[in-house]
Formats: sequence, structure tokens, C-alpha cells
Amino acid sequence: MGQGPGLSGYVEGQAGGVENVTLLTSQIPVHNHSLSASSGAATNASPNNGYPAVLDAGNGYAATPNTTMNAGAIGNAGGNQSHNNVQPYLALNFIICLFGIFPSRN
Repeated sequence: MGQGPGLSGYVEGQAGGVENVTLLTSQIPVHNHSLSASSGAATNASPNNGYPAVLDAGNGYAATPNTTMNAGAIGNAGGNQSHNNVQPYLALNFIICLFGIFPSRN
């Protein structure tokens, strides 16, 4: 309880902190993801386990990639902002007796 140099003040019994913090998109580091594709003719009609490919007779996806698409095809994510991650705490005040019997037992 109280306030230390450069620290916030706390009153006795004040609880604070949180056990769980969910990061927002603005709080994760800025990054991007590459988008792989095939420059060959498509062999699959389904995108399941496929990569974008050159359209061919109703197919639009290939089984394996052989190139990476332009980085502008997928925008950056994240904003590098901080978030509060204070561990749970409880402000206390106590006295420890170093000599004698305290408090008196009679």
C-alpha cells in the first residue's frame, strides 16, 4: 500500500491486474503474410489445400505453389501498440515484530 518513487499509489485492499489479456490487432507487431501461387495451369476446382493458379477449363487452383504473389496482395497487419499486462496483485500493509512478543498475549 502507498506509493513508491515513480510508481502509482495503491490503497489497502485494492486489487488490480488481470489474469487474461486478449491482444487487439493494433497491439501485435506489424507483419505480413506471403501469398503463394502457381504460375502453371490450374488442376483443381476446389480451393481446399490448393493455391491460386492460371485458370484452365473450370479449374482455378493448383496442388503445389511455385511462386509468391505481390506483397501488396495481402496488407500488413498489426500496429505495434503496447497493452497492459499487470499480473494480479493485492495491496497490503503489515508490521513484522523483530524483538519481544508483539502483540502482547495478555
